[in-house]
Amino acid sequence: MASTEWNKKYNANEYVYGIEPIPYFIEVLERYRPDNLLLPGEGEGRNAVYAAKKGVKVFAFDQSRTAYQKAQKLAKEHGVQIDYKVCDILESNYPRQYFQMIGIFYLHLPVEVRQKAHQHLLNFLAPGGVLVLEAFHKRNIGNDFGPKTVEMLYDEITLRADFQSLVIEEYFENHYVFSHGCDDHRGQAELIRFCAIKPH
Repeated sequence: MASTEWNKKYNANEYVYGIEPIPYFIEVLERYRPDNLLLPGEGEGRNAVYAAKKGVKVFAFDQSRTAYQKAQKLAKEHGVQIDYKVCDILESNYPRQYFQMIGIFYLHLPVEVRQKAHQHLLNFLAPGGVLVLEAFHKRNIGNDFGPKTVEMLYDEITLRADFQSLVIEEYFENHYVFSHGCDDHRGQAELIRFCAIKPH
């Protein structure tokens, strides 16, 4: 989805995906307690603000300026700061091997972009750093929300191929019911949760 479409999607008073952080993100953040964190495709800032409130130095980016504005508004309301840029994923530029955690949440990309994007992001992950991902499984195709193209969805083969340089800590699939955000994003979905470590 082009940035103009995302701007249109986020151009509403309410937060499209709600302001509560993703439960799996809460769990992994508590488990590993990183000092810093990168959140690509962060949208309206719910995960970034939560992590910043926990004392994590948060960096984030998204292609949507509207999302950026809403994220900064949310951060201000909660009295925290996040380093948030507006850019495309392949244009993102951070110090190599710097981040202790990278969180990829519902970042569904065209197949011709996805592999390049994932490798690009891994350049920024420090040895011993954690990559955590939550996204829609390919079984989610046909559901009311989520990508409508199966190639933009995930399965175990896809993740193992894209992140073969990492040591997988956990991988699981689950049926989940979304209860946050606007009505268009509430209901049942098929998800993947994935956590892996970059070797030293």
